[in-house]
Amino acid sequence: MTERTARNRPCPCGSGRKYKLCCGAGVAALPGYSRAESSRAVNLLMEMTHSPMFAGTRASAEAEFFGRSFDAAAPKQIETALAHEQTGIAFNAWLMFDAYITKDRHRLMESLLSDDLRSQFTAGQICFLERMAASHMRPYEIREVRRDAGLTLRDLWNDSEVTVAERAATHSLSAGETLFARLNEGPSGEHEFNGALLPLMPTAMQELLQRLRASFRAKRRKRPDLDEGTFFKEASPRIAQAWIARFTWTPPRLTTSDGSDVRPQTLIYDVVQHDAIVRALRAADAFEATEDDGEYLWLGSPSKQLGLETTILGTLMLSGSQLQAHVLSDERNDSGRSSIASRHVHCGSV
Repeated sequence: MTERTARNRPCPCGSGRKYKLCCGAGVAALPGYSRAESSRAVNLLMEMTHSPMFAGTRASAEAEFFGRSFDAAAPKQIETALAHEQTGIAFNAWLMFDAYITKDRHRLMESLLSDDLRSQFTAGQICFLERMAASHMRPYEIREVRRDAGLTLRDLWNDSEVTVAERAATHSLSAGETLFARLNEGPSGEHEFNGALLPLMPTAMQELLQRLRASFRAKRRKRPDLDEGTFFKEASPRIAQAWIARFTWTPPRLTTSDGSDVRPQTLIYDVVQHDAIVRALRAADAFEATEDDGEYLWLGSPSKQLGLETTILGTLMLSGSQLQAHVLSDERNDSGRSSIASRHVHCGSV
């Protein structure tokens, strides 16, 4: 996207006047469009891509866009991902402005803006569609948020900065967040968000960028004329799938050495006779005092599977009139009650 000073912004010469009334007075304004024209253009495209004649193309596009994102996902996860507003916006923008919809690799805009169909659109609608067709999703870090005014972004691909005129998003985005977004030159000549905003955790963003850079280098070896814009248009499904992963990711099952699900919890006992419980713990083979005063290890049977001579089932901490037992599973909770409870302690709360 070509950088230029917006006509209504302060002139970069420092005069304090608007650019269009100062150094930009002799510069012709680029063709513009109104909000109503951009909305109408999008509505026309939505009607077209949802029409029966487009059903086959749309189905193929959905298969490419979502890939195998939902192969291992639960029904509720799939429902949540598809119901999110940004998922739909991302897909529709990609289909309308980025995707190849024909076997000979033509995009929708190339057909719509051909000489045969161009007359069906107003000059403002054509301006909007051309700018959207030239734009693409890119990775950004939010450097500054100015409430109801705009944001400053750092392009994570080339380390450049860009200012975005925005109101609504300044209430939901924060400095430090990383996201993929499509920037376009709006009616006022300033950069604006157009399309989906797909936030990714910084670690996920870093991992995805590494894969995208490797992919870009590999593709450039085969297609030396490949530009960044075309690459990001083609990479949009991968970007969207990284976004969808936030809904479909399932944490791995963690188990204890005896195969129980890990669920950390604490048993709390009120000690009736402190000296008696100390003697009982020292005398029991199942408990072993540590170097820390009042702390004991609760020992279990050897684990052949893990190659351990002794397994640690939990830890006990005796302090004053209270004994705390920290365990990692429901099963150890139940076992701990019977192993620890005696006439010297009374269970308080868990």
